Amino acid sequence: MAEFERAAQFGFTASELEVVKKQSEAANEKANREKDKIASNIFVQAYLKNFMYGAPIVSPDFRYDITKKFLNEITVEEVNATVKKMLGKENLSIVVQAPEKEKASLPTTDQLLAAIRDAGKGLKPYEDNKVNKPLLDKKPLAGKVTNTEKIESIGVTKLTLSNGVVIYLKPTDFKNDQILFTSYAQGGVSLAEDKDFMAVNYAGNIPGDGIGDFDNPSLRRLLAGTTASASSYLNELYQGFGGSASPKDLETALQLVYAYATNPRKDPVVFKKNIEEYGIYLQNADDSPENVFNDTVTAVLTSNHLREKKPTMAELNNISLDRSFEFYKNRFADASGQTFVFVGNFDVAAITPLLETYLGGLPANNKAEKFVDRGVRPRSGKNERIVKKGIEDKASVKMFFYNSYNYAPENNIQLSALSDILEFKVLERLREKEGGVYSPNVGVGFEKYPYGNYSLSVSFSCAPANVDKLVNAVLDEIEKIKKTGATADDITKFKAEYRRSLELNMRENNFWLSYLSGKFKNGEDPTSVLNTEERLKQVTEASVKAAADTYLSNANYFKAALVPEK
Repeated sequence: MAEFERAAQFGFTASELEVVKKQSEAANEKANREKDKIASNIFVQAYLKNFMYGAPIVSPDFRYDITKKFLNEITVEEVNATVKKMLGKENLSIVVQAPEKEKASLPTTDQLLAAIRDAGKGLKPYEDNKVNKPLLDKKPLAGKVTNTEKIESIGVTKLTLSNGVVIYLKPTDFKNDQILFTSYAQGGVSLAEDKDFMAVNYAGNIPGDGIGDFDNPSLRRLLAGTTASASSYLNELYQGFGGSASPKDLETALQLVYAYATNPRKDPVVFKKNIEEYGIYLQNADDSPENVFNDTVTAVLTSNHLREKKPTMAELNNISLDRSFEFYKNRFADASGQTFVFVGNFDVAAITPLLETYLGGLPANNKAEKFVDRGVRPRSGKNERIVKKGIEDKASVKMFFYNSYNYAPENNIQLSALSDILEFKVLERLREKEGGVYSPNVGVGFEKYPYGNYSLSVSFSCAPANVDKLVNAVLDEIEKIKKTGATADDITKFKAEYRRSLELNMRENNFWLSYLSGKFKNGEDPTSVLNTEERLKQVTEASVKAAADTYLSNANYFKAALVPEK
């Protein structure tokens, strides 16, 4: 409320308005460059709104021109005059939500009204603490391309840089104004010993604190008017970067990559705030039935491994910003293991100098680090957990089948077929025959690292009294597939949907980014997508039966249910 009052009393600054204008202008220009690539569903939605609500249908050119015109005309005086009208206190609602156990300590109505009334006392105008310096003090010392290879069949070029960075480039014409990229290198948080894991557990949050002297508001101001977006990430097995940009802003995005690697920001104020907020969450987490249920599921699927548990309050207080920051810097001190994938509208030769400068200039010491398998595994055998929590007259059920797995394209497609066909069967049985659930879902996941594994899950909501009946119905459908396999119609439907989905995906930059990075990360043949039809031919009624026998054997089976306390 103090910030509302500050805006009402003193208004916004011209520089604040300028930042918002630049952001809007950049979005308007980007939309205009993509006007010949607008998806059909955008037109459909416009026609629907016109028919149903009388909303005008405007052409991309008209929208671009009128947006540009109005943005130019808006003044800070207009904005501030509008703010004073909008931020009045005549129509104001205050809603306070808190755990039942805190009821006695909540503020009274008079206290809340007093807080609103006094929020504007002693305020000063907003100070725009702009950092007047460039993102990078100087350009990095550029590396060089030492090797070039082509993967002609999928239109990919591989560059190896002098510092060991590997780059895969796939130019496309799917979008006029889009370049996407991602990268990975082995290591991640897995390189922290279990005993040190909690102390460095903030390391993955460091990118969210900003870059060097730039906190997040300063960074937003600096980037206003560009489409460049990039950041670093740090997870259990990998560290790397991701981002996007219009072709004209690719250099800015690459500068962000270099800055996140070489000049991260350590912000004690943000750290303290984040830890305090997470501490409040922890204190009340067990009041939520869904939280307790999800924690229970996680405990079984990870054998209650300390790396997968929520920290206790004592452990939270032991998290060290200094140690997390040093761990982060260490993880990005060696770029020699980084593999980048770029997809979008670019010319390989034209962007190569930028790649040599900002990626070839990343520090490297050729440590050749690998991630460490810390032994996180699900509990073996048959497990069951019934969580009695909450008062809502509804049950949530999750069933899991899991085991070790030989990760390979030919096995993956069989497992995907089994999952989709089982969903056909479960949906028909539970929704149409049993009439007991709204939206059953069957999902499957498989990984190659840190060890080959798969997990097939069935989840649904229902009345508490129907849990056992519907679980048995799911198990019955599974047994039918194991005995007789799929029907010819099931196979035809799966193949048709798989082909159509792939056909659409192969015209999307996001698909190719995910597909290529996944293939390279797993050491697989990146051209395997071209052989999809051959693998689909191997999906038969008999192969689905064999997959069900293998992957739904009940050797490792976990049933979890969340039901009301009474």
